[in-house]
Amino acid sequence: MAGQIGNIESFNENIETWESYSERFEQYLVVNRVPGERKVSALISSVGPTTYSLQRDLTCPEKPSTKTYNELLRLLRNHHSPPPNLITERCRFHSRFQEEGESVLEFVAALRKLSEHCNFGETLSETIRDRLVCGLRNTHIQKRLLSHSDPYLTLNRTIEISVAMETAGKDTLELQARYGRPVKQPEESNQVNRFKQSDTRQRHNNCSTTSQSLQSRRQSDGQRETQNPCSRCLGINHSQENCPYLDTKCLKCHKKGHLARACRTGKSSKYRFKNHRRMNNLGEDNLTATIYQSLKYIQ
Repeated sequence: MAGQIGNIESFNENIETWESYSERFEQYLVVNRVPGERKVSALISSVGPTTYSLQRDLTCPEKPSTKTYNELLRLLRNHHSPPPNLITERCRFHSRFQEEGESVLEFVAALRKLSEHCNFGETLSETIRDRLVCGLRNTHIQKRLLSHSDPYLTLNRTIEISVAMETAGKDTLELQARYGRPVKQPEESNQVNRFKQSDTRQRHNNCSTTSQSLQSRRQSDGQRETQNPCSRCLGINHSQENCPYLDTKCLKCHKKGHLARACRTGKSSKYRFKNHRRMNNLGEDNLTATIYQSLKYIQ
């Protein structure tokens, strides 16, 4: 094959698929203008000893040279690349999401490769577009595409918008990193955060106020229940040893050391306790009026 263009090496399944090799071999035949009757010989002499041995096994008991060029290609293709399951291939396609660090264009290329055996037919571009939108990692780009007014958004236009927004996002981060400008949160997010913080503080303050009020009330009730009144004047803010009426003469029994309202002469403890509660309810400001009522009752 004098004056041949290019070179086709032996097939190595560890380096490339048979489908890829057969495509390169076809172009090798075209560029060197190999006629149809010589294609079988060119294939047998180019694939290498390992693949030729496989050809013999696949055509046994006949020789590979007795088969047509297309028959040899079909035998090798079915052996190295058996027809994939359609449902499995489509499941792989629809399960593909953009990976971390993967650009939009790389993601599109991966989707095109996965769609190779999915048999989408005329809906190929539309299906890749839908999978692209669904599988994007960037939610801002995804929202932009989902809110697009054109219901017939094409795949190419979808790729253009996605790449433009992806590039703009990278440029923004680069500028902020260079000039030290922090990334500002959206105004809506700030308002929501302020509302949540204010609401949390308000609930905390309400709970604290309620807890303190209940605790103060319990302490006040406990003090009233446990503190014994002074037997000399029925007061509750001091003991009988520190009573200010130690030298006061009772207007009822004329003895020193207590007031008439606390006098035990002729009055039951029930009456004194009732009178004592009434005085406590009136408070210190009405103490004089209560003493006057007690004196009036004694007289």
